[in-house]
Amino acid sequence: MAGEAGAAPVVRSIYAAFGAGDVEAALEFIDEAIKFSPSGTARRLGRDAPYYGHHGVRQYFADAARTWQELRLHADTLHEHEGEVVVHGRVTGMADGEPFARHVVWVWQVRDGRATGMRVSDVG
Repeated sequence: MAGEAGAAPVVRSIYAAFGAGDVEAALEFIDEAIKFSPSGTARRLGRDAPYYGHHGVRQYFADAARTWQELRLHADTLHEHEGEVVVHGRVTGMADGEPFARHVVWVWQVRDGRATGMRVSDVG
């Protein structure tokens, strides 16, 4: 249980850094070998494959900045369980002049104070 206590603050820190557009601050909480699968927003970027490692997360930030005029993540609830943090929330934004809003569930794997994996499911 001790490892779980630190998982939610790690994820909250990543969301705060993302909201500030600060990839380097986010990377402080992300493992070098992360498998980062932001499927819904990534598809909008023309990408189906996950991003890997710090280079991949930097690439995702660059791709998102180039494509989205606005992109906001709303982490409404966080639940920890055995090294995972399940986040229910929403993604809102604007791309190509069109508004975008989806309810999503993010699942983060956290180990030793770093996110090692992230996948997201679109729930409509």
